[in-house]
Amino acid sequence: MAPERTFVDLDERAALFRSRLDGKSMLVFLPPRLSPCEGARKVRLETLSVEESLTLLREHLGPARVDGEPETARALVSHCAQLPLALRILAERLNELADVPLATIAAELSAEDERLDGLGGTGDELSDVRAVFSASYGALAEETAGLFRTLGVYPGDDFTPASCGAAAG
Repeated sequence: MAPERTFVDLDERAALFRSRLDGKSMLVFLPPRLSPCEGARKVRLETLSVEESLTLLREHLGPARVDGEPETARALVSHCAQLPLALRILAERLNELADVPLATIAAELSAEDERLDGLGGTGDELSDVRAVFSASYGALAEETAGLFRTLGVYPGDDFTPASCGAAAG
């Protein structure tokens, strides 16, 4: 759509959105704090496999760049915990730094306590992992947020109902 054809009125934007999607199936991601829309359903997204993660990076960075540094590409996938959002944001950042070797970015992301800083700072709130996680965390009920903080220091990667129950006391 041409930039000069912007609509200030919410009703006009909604009508345009509906008309563009009429007769099409569409997957729309909404923050959890928004109430469900008519016809919407919740879908739980799992983390990607390592191979799926590498495929995502190849699609956005090109196979030559990813396959040129295969071990580093795997390290980047690991630093992003195979999370689609983090990988997508990383790919955007890597595209902006096309002349920078993947190893340089992997070294920046290797410090766990500074990793979110390395996946942000673009100035775009929707492309900043810290901002997205902060918004999601802010939408949690206090009891749920407390459990989330407690599980943040849990030594394992998987949370069972028993471990969550123990953490919640």
